[in-house]
Amino acid sequence: MYMASNDISNNENNEIIGTNNINDNIPEPIQIQLVNNEQQTENQNPEYEKHNQFIIFKHEYQSMEHYNTEILDECVRNKRLLDLNYDTLFMWISYFQTSIIFFSTLSGFIQATKVVFTISDEIAFVISIVISTYTSLLLSISKYYKLDEQKEKIHNLREQYSLLQNNIKYRIDVLEQWRYHDLWLHQDPIKRFDEWCDSKKKMEKDFLQIVKTKQDLFTQFEIIMDTKQRNKYVIVNKERMYKNNVNLLSWIKKEKELESNEPNYNDLAKEYV
Repeated sequence: MYMASNDISNNENNEIIGTNNINDNIPEPIQIQLVNNEQQTENQNPEYEKHNQFIIFKHEYQSMEHYNTEILDECVRNKRLLDLNYDTLFMWISYFQTSIIFFSTLSGFIQATKVVFTISDEIAFVISIVISTYTSLLLSISKYYKLDEQKEKIHNLREQYSLLQNNIKYRIDVLEQWRYHDLWLHQDPIKRFDEWCDSKKKMEKDFLQIVKTKQDLFTQFEIIMDTKQRNKYVIVNKERMYKNNVNLLSWIKKEKELESNEPNYNDLAKEYV
């Protein structure tokens, strides 16, 4: 009996010890999760991001992209206001010139047909005087406000803004090839950084010229359009943008409805070149 009890106690101890060893060998869920998170973090951060060359490149690229984008946005805003001002001047000048042409032709027609339509000389003379006075008045107003000169200045300034915009867009396109950082994968960071430095030097050659052109254009812009005009056309621009967006959204909804209701809608794209 004594030996049996010892065997039972030994078996119990062995079972307990064996159970403890199995539990020790199994990693805890929290430890497994931490290991997986560390592996994911290492996978999410490529090796090239640890190099000083890439860090320098990243900051330089972001700086150049931000500056070029900022200049482009300012040019687009100013040119948009110039376009609105030009449209207003063009409308008034067209109205003046068209009305002058119309009434001058009408005066000649009355003078030529006053015998046929039995128009007295006094009435024809008064009509001719009225039309001549009206023509002189419009020409005097146009000359006083220098509408033609303002229109020509704004037109020239718009062209210069367009040239500057295209130049900046070209620089942004050149920077676009460096946007995707995955191109640094499996590449020599030093060699890749040297290529970036060469590209950056080429872009920096015309940097000062762009800044100087921007300064000149912005100075002319502030001379032509004062604060009152700028505020006026900013509001006009917002109103037009709102109407255009509402109209555009309505057409997008119509296209979505047509696409969902018409099974052959996608085939229509093949009919357009």
